[in-house]
Formats: sequence, C-alpha cells, structure tokens
Amino acid sequence: MYQLSERGREAFPRRYRELAEAVLSELAENLGNSALKRTMRRMGSRAAHTPSIRHASVATTAQIMKQLGYEAEVAAKDGEEIVARNCVFHRLAERFQAVCEFDLGFMESATGRKVEHRECMVRGGKVCRFGFSGPSKPTAAKS
Repeated sequence: MYQLSERGREAFPRRYRELAEAVLSELAENLGNSALKRTMRRMGSRAAHTPSIRHASVATTAQIMKQLGYEAEVAAKDGEEIVARNCVFHRLAERFQAVCEFDLGFMESATGRKVEHRECMVRGGKVCRFGFSGPSKPTAAKS
C-alpha cells in the first residue's frame, strides 16, 4: 500500500487564499475596518514573539522577511529603512488593505521600534517601503 508523503501532498493545489479571503471578509463585516486593522497588527506582533526575533536590528528583520518570502533589503544609508520588492500577501492586501497591518505589527514587535509605511505597492507604489524611528524599546522579562 502506498501513501503520499508531506511533500507529495504539497504538490496538489491548495486553496489557502480563498479561505483567508473568507475569514477576512467575515471579520471585516463583523468587526469593522478599524477593528480589523487592530486585529491584523496584533497578529503580526504575535508572529514576531519568538526569542530568535525579538530585539532584532532592522537588517536582521529584513533577513527574516527574506526567509518568509519577501525580496526585502535595508535600503537607507542610515540602515533605518526596509524596502520589499514583493508582498507575500499582495492579492489579499488588494482586497483588504488592513492586511498590511500584519507586516507593520511584525516589524514593530521584531525591532521594538515604530514603523512608518512610507510606500505601498497596493496603494500604487513601486515597492513597499518601511521606515523605522525611535530607539529600540526593551520588552519586559518573562518570569
């Protein structure tokens, strides 16, 4: 008897985007856009709550984003900006711009710094550009 391996199962079509669109649509309808934005930011922040990510530099955050599928790099001479030439959530973000908040929450939590979304492909930009300001904020130690 034969059984598909995990790799074999991944060779078949997946419909993750449709599920994500249905979930986001339901959340937007029931929560409203402002609450959906806050929810997406919290989700992004939680995704960065791992010991290997917290207190990351901007350069390290760009490297982590590369591992997640972004074509991201530190662009500013002062090392205070990340430019992403693609978006791993682009089709979802076209329909639900609140999805961009996930990335902002992720980067803010990873670096402990305020992030400004300076340019966005979904809003007509050529890239997604993120600027960082303020010092890195220490996080409370867990007991």
